[in-house]
Amino acid sequence: MVSVIIPVYNSEKTLSACVQSILNQTYSSFELVLIDDGSTDSSGQICDRLQDNCREKNIHCQVIHKSNGGVSSARNCGFEHASGEYFVCVDSDDVVEPCYLEDLVHTAEEHPELGFIISGFRCTSHEYDYIMSDRERLSITDRREYMLLYEKILIQSPCLALYRTDIVNDYGIRMREDLSRGEDILFNLDYLDALDCSSIGVINKANYTYQNEDMSSLYRKYREDLWSVNEIVGLSIAHYLKKWGIDDEASWTKYYNTVFYNYDSVLKNTFHKQNDMSRKKKIAFNCDVLKQERFKEALEKSSVVLSPTLRKAYESGNYSRVLRVEHLQKIKSRVCCILKRK
Repeated sequence: MVSVIIPVYNSEKTLSACVQSILNQTYSSFELVLIDDGSTDSSGQICDRLQDNCREKNIHCQVIHKSNGGVSSARNCGFEHASGEYFVCVDSDDVVEPCYLEDLVHTAEEHPELGFIISGFRCTSHEYDYIMSDRERLSITDRREYMLLYEKILIQSPCLALYRTDIVNDYGIRMREDLSRGEDILFNLDYLDALDCSSIGVINKANYTYQNEDMSSLYRKYREDLWSVNEIVGLSIAHYLKKWGIDDEASWTKYYNTVFYNYDSVLKNTFHKQNDMSRKKKIAFNCDVLKQERFKEALEKSSVVLSPTLRKAYESGNYSRVLRVEHLQKIKSRVCCILKRK
C-alpha cells in the first residue's frame, strides 16, 4: 500500500481537485493522509468531508488536525502516521495524473535494483515537461549523476518520488522545520544516503503538475534568511558529493553553477522591495556577499557565461559597480532591440 501525504493549509480553493486526482488513480492500494496544519479557512472542514466521502467508497483516509507549524512540520506528521509500505507527498494545490501511483509502484516492483524512483513533472506556467528523455519510458542513472538531476530540477522536490516508509522511519529522516526553503533538498540527500542501492530511476512522464508554479518565483518574495539557507543547502550538497565519491569535473562544474546562481539570488533578494534597509546598507550587504570565498570560488569554477565587464565587476567586490554594468547592459539590449525593428 502507498500512503499519499497531503499537507493542508488554507487550501479551500484547491484541495478538492487535488484529492480527486488521487481518487482517480488507476492504482487502488493507497490511503490518504490529510494533515490540516492549523488552517484558518474552511480547509479543515473540507478534510473531514473528504474523509467521510472516502469511507463511503471504502478508501482509507486519515485526517490529522494540528496547530500551524509549516509544511515541513505537516509532512513530518504525515511520515509518522503513514501505514503504507511506501509513501508519496502531494501538495494541496497540485494535481497528479491517473497513472501517478501505478507508474511509481510498478517501476519499483519491476526494478528492485533501483533505490530511488522519481516521476517527471510539468508546471501550468510552462509548456514543456521536466523529464530526462523523450525517447525512453524509464531513465536509469545513479546518485553519481546527482548534479545532472539537480540541474533538471528532478531531485529537489519530495512530490516526485516514491519513498520507502521503513527507511524514513528507521533512519529518523525528517524535514528540517527550522528552514523556510531547501528542507526538501536536504531530506532527499539524507534519504539517498540511507539507501543500500545508489541507482535512481526517472519515469519520463509528467505525472505531477505544479499548478501556476513559476520556476523563477524565487524572486517574488523577500527572504531575510536566504543567504544562510543557501549556505546550508550548498554545503550539504558538497558534503554528500564528496561522501559518494563524485569527483568528475562535469558534476562539480554543475555544482559551482548552482552555488553561483544561489549567490546571485541572494544579491537580487537584497534589493527586493519588501526589504526596508536603506540603499546604502543593501549595497554594503551585497559587497560582503561578493567578498565571500565561496562566491569567489563559484565565480572561478562555474561555467556561467558572463561578459568580461560583468565578471570583472563581480571580482571587484564592489556591488555598485555590478549595478552600473548591469544597467548599461540593459540599455545596450534595448537599443539593439530598437535597431532590429527598423
